[in-house]
Amino acid sequence: MANQQLPPTYATPTAVRDFLATLLRDHHAVPESEVREMASKWRLGRGSELVSIGVETYRAILGAEVGAILFGHARKVSGNQKQGQNQTDSAGNRPKRKEVPKTDIFGLEPEGKSPSASPFRVVGLRKV
Repeated sequence: MANQQLPPTYATPTAVRDFLATLLRDHHAVPESEVREMASKWRLGRGSELVSIGVETYRAILGAEVGAILFGHARKVSGNQKQGQNQTDSAGNRPKRKEVPKTDIFGLEPEGKSPSASPFRVVGLRKV
């Protein structure tokens, strides 16, 4: 099973049907004759509809069982692609992490230690 990718948002209905057929064939071992029959119910939607429509619409278009299953697959593939986009850029480099400041807005170190040369001094406090 190859790592699936959603068709682009501008993909034609034919490309979407091919994607759905691949999911059925690769993940559920549906015979080719049945795959084409099931996927052919997707008639007009483009790639953008794969992630914009809800499960009820999938079920209405593809049938209760097939629609629910393909909705889940499309969401999973979409989530994997989004997660993968955050890991590397187009050149394969990981994004730089945001640099954490060494002190907070009060000049204190994150561990709560006060700077050794603090300009502030507390006067007049005593234990009772």
